Amino acid sequence: MNLSSLDEGSALIEQQKLSENPNFFASKRTDDYIATRFRLENHARDMFIQLGGNPKIERPYTLTLGQCDWLESWYPQPDVLGVSLKHIPQDVVSFTYGDLFPAFLENKGLLHEKRVYLKKDLEDLIETFGLPQATNPFGELGPVRYIEAQVWDEAIIRDLRTNYQQKSINRSLQD
Repeated sequence: MNLSSLDEGSALIEQQKLSENPNFFASKRTDDYIATRFRLENHARDMFIQLGGNPKIERPYTLTLGQCDWLESWYPQPDVLGVSLKHIPQDVVSFTYGDLFPAFLENKGLLHEKRVYLKKDLEDLIETFGLPQATNPFGELGPVRYIEAQVWDEAIIRDLRTNYQQKSINRSLQD
């Protein structure tokens, strides 16, 4: 489930369900989390369009660039999909250095703050700032623990899930 693909009322209900289990990071969110998330996603979308992006949906599906074990503690049943970036067209994927929240709400004067990056920017971004999963896996250097990918095309996510489910079925049939 993607909270961003829901209307605000439904997203609030789902977030309330997540809040009922204190064992998960997602339960610690503030009451204004959904409204803030939607505002930040709209801002990221506007910035992405200014850079030449062509979003197909209003709010993105968010993934990480590379695996981030820390995120698996956020939800009771996280989806973990591996996909090559070559399968995602540049005009429907943007990136922030960190989750949208610290990327846009932190104000430490860092060059990567308040910015959206394109796929073509990733090599320079990582060369300049490092891959947060490697440089800050436990958060001791601040809240940036991964590079977030915002996928602005539901068809890509649907294809990823279909391929993942098919691989899971094939593995179980071989067992």
